[in-house]
Amino acid sequence: MNDLGRWTSWAADCWETARSAWLRRDGQDHYYRTTVVVPALIHSSRRFLTTVRSLADLGSGDGFSTDCFVASATKARERFEEIVLIDRSAEQLGYAVRRTNLRAARPVVRDLLQPGWAGLLHHLPTPTLLLSLFVFQELASLTNPVTELAKALRPSDLAMLLVVAPSYAETLRRRGLVRVVQKSPPGEHDWLWAGEYPIGAAGSSFVLPHFQRRTSDYSNAFRRAGLRLLEIRYLSVPDTTRAHRVFRSSVYDERILGVRSSLLFVVGKVKVNGP
Repeated sequence: MNDLGRWTSWAADCWETARSAWLRRDGQDHYYRTTVVVPALIHSSRRFLTTVRSLADLGSGDGFSTDCFVASATKARERFEEIVLIDRSAEQLGYAVRRTNLRAARPVVRDLLQPGWAGLLHHLPTPTLLLSLFVFQELASLTNPVTELAKALRPSDLAMLLVVAPSYAETLRRRGLVRVVQKSPPGEHDWLWAGEYPIGAAGSSFVLPHFQRRTSDYSNAFRRAGLRLLEIRYLSVPDTTRAHRVFRSSVYDERILGVRSSLLFVVGKVKVNGP
């Protein structure tokens, strides 16, 4: 079995084990997304939100992050005319439309590693915002997903992709907060397993599959696909949150505060001048 096949098998087993804990994420994870992630997304798309008509979440999972974003975005604009959730898990998509405020969203079961999903978005009213939160660092290859992203984006559309900061797992490893399970030689399929997010109740943390990539690996993939990088931004949990109630008796170690934990890419279509 090749690297991609091995990773796919291991990742499936890992997510199966972690499934129940993932759906029971605690208030701390909600706090991180609503006070760190979502405000950054709103800030980076604030002008675009005045005209955007539809939203597509790539790798939406159970809709937890999408729901947080939509709730904040609708304060700055009217509701989205249409929302599409794409994920490889029918179970998680079902949870999203049953248990969140995304009941009107259209769930689509697709694997982002496979070609063909870009065409499913071309019917959406434009401008469309394509959102992907903490997904691309878990994909065994960037080639097909970024190629499809380029096909999906129209000139008036915008994409925002948030990944685990490439230096984050290494920083936690040096601080003794994360365990590297396996690492392969450098290359496109260079990967490691790391318990980066103990996001359930105490004692229920789990290992997530994660590819250790450089920032340039992402930016070069976007450029090769003909996409334009509009913004690159690091996010971290500020030290001022140390006293917040969700960090007391928390499964998170307070040493993650102030560490660059996430990396946001804002991407658009390259404008081609006419003759």
